[in-house]
Amino acid sequence: MDRVKGYPRQVTLRVPPANPADRSIKLGLVPYHDIAARLNDLQRRSDRVSVEVIGHSTQGREMYLVTLTAPESAKEAARQETMRERIENDSARAAADRRLPGEYKAPIFVNGNIHGNEWEGTDAILRVAEELATAQDAATRDLLKRSRIYFNVTANPDGRVAGQRANGNGFDLNRDFITASQPEDRAMRQVMIDTQPLVMLDLHGYVNGTLIEPTTPPHGQNYEYDLFIKNAYRNGLGMEAAVLALGYTPEKDGVQPPQIPFRDSVDGWDDWPPIFTPQYAPSTAPSPRTRWRSRCGSTTSPTTPRPRPSCAAARRSTPMWPRRPYGRRSPSPTPTATR
Repeated sequence: MDRVKGYPRQVTLRVPPANPADRSIKLGLVPYHDIAARLNDLQRRSDRVSVEVIGHSTQGREMYLVTLTAPESAKEAARQETMRERIENDSARAAADRRLPGEYKAPIFVNGNIHGNEWEGTDAILRVAEELATAQDAATRDLLKRSRIYFNVTANPDGRVAGQRANGNGFDLNRDFITASQPEDRAMRQVMIDTQPLVMLDLHGYVNGTLIEPTTPPHGQNYEYDLFIKNAYRNGLGMEAAVLALGYTPEKDGVQPPQIPFRDSVDGWDDWPPIFTPQYAPSTAPSPRTRWRSRCGSTTSPTTPRPRPSCAAARRSTPMWPRRPYGRRSPSPTPTATR
């Protein structure tokens, strides 16, 4: 990525030929071959939208990064990069800079469809991107003046087309962030290195109800977890509240209440190994977040950069701190099939 080029950065994407065998079609979802045309159209309609090709899958399909932000001149983009470098390399000076909090655009990275047959993250991203690109309300305009929101539309194009969890090489991409043996993972890692997002959202499926990090123990040894958890848990509660506000119930819709493993589980959803996308992400300084969603896709509010599931759950009281004692260790975390 060019770190000092202004926004928008609009290119005309090559539209691949239609593939009637794309497995997403039968589910009524967006097939891979329709994504480029949709993004080209969105760029024509909005100067808030930039699209770049950040890499290729193992079978040669392009990976699209969509950036939503208010337009920036090259000079403004260079100023953003100066502040980003200061935050990364001279944190004391950044903390003392009184102008920085009001001028720095918070970078947010949203990763969709890393498991090819967990399709809806891609469709959610396309819906959220269009809303942010076209909404005319003051809240959306303010959000995009204060933020750069980066969407990796589909992290696993080959898996999406084939309707399989793995990529075209048979790799689970959400296990490869340390070795980075697969081109898709190398592209995602580079985006995180280049943008240094403050928050990273990894969109998965399927769990009923919606599963929202932070996780159970054991926690990665290299995380400053006492600092991380204060904001991560608060963010998780905010996401839970947004899901509950949609008003779905187990009785009416069959949708269970959201789960926050840090609060609701003893073990089974740990964040120890940095092989997962959001567990690798802290090495580039963001607050990671994995979202497992129920099968109904997701929507967003223009007042917040947090995509949220369109299937929700019955409202319930939410404690301001976990019910289980903080720091309780799990003797043997159990791996799960949806991660």
